[in-house]
Amino acid sequence: MRTRHFLLCIATSVLGICTLTASSSPFDRDSPSSLTESDHKGSAPASPFVFSDLVISPSMLQVDQLVNVNVSFKITNTGNRDEDAIAEMYTSWMNATASRPISKLDGFERYSVKKGTSVSGSMTISSKQLQFNDAVKGWTVEPGTITIFVGGQQPNHHNLGGSNIINGTLLLYDGHRNSAGTSDCLTFHLIFCIVTFYICSYMAK
Repeated sequence: MRTRHFLLCIATSVLGICTLTASSSPFDRDSPSSLTESDHKGSAPASPFVFSDLVISPSMLQVDQLVNVNVSFKITNTGNRDEDAIAEMYTSWMNATASRPISKLDGFERYSVKKGTSVSGSMTISSKQLQFNDAVKGWTVEPGTITIFVGGQQPNHHNLGGSNIINGTLLLYDGHRNSAGTSDCLTFHLIFCIVTFYICSYMAK
């Protein structure tokens, strides 16, 4: 019986340590962003181009360690002739404290796509484009979530007969605040593991 209690004690402590390790894992800065594709309502779009496979890398950035963000995607020509596609990239800040445009054009490129084929495209959002000019601080950046749109037209303008629009998110976070939160979490889990171990050891006697 004592052996069983002791083994239970060890298993519980190991579980706590595993939880501790998982909770203290840093953000995966180079993971592909979560992707959602906006669907057209009603008839199919007039454009023969279909945008897909959006990847934002890195998809998370610390505000005091900004780098350029690469946005890659695929364009497929579903039409019956070779044509040029214009890919437009817009950004939209979610819950920004400062006044921002609803959607801001941050890049566009022309791609020649033969009928029935696909091409890979990419654009870059510079670290400067992530900043805004504050009246007091000058050029600065704040934590928050940015939605990045790529397609043949401006977001929410489906009535223009353009292509579909794909979108993903870029997270800007405060590294100092995150570090403090992680430290508190580590302390809590460490105390939990120690207390659990001693309680189980006492019960095993």
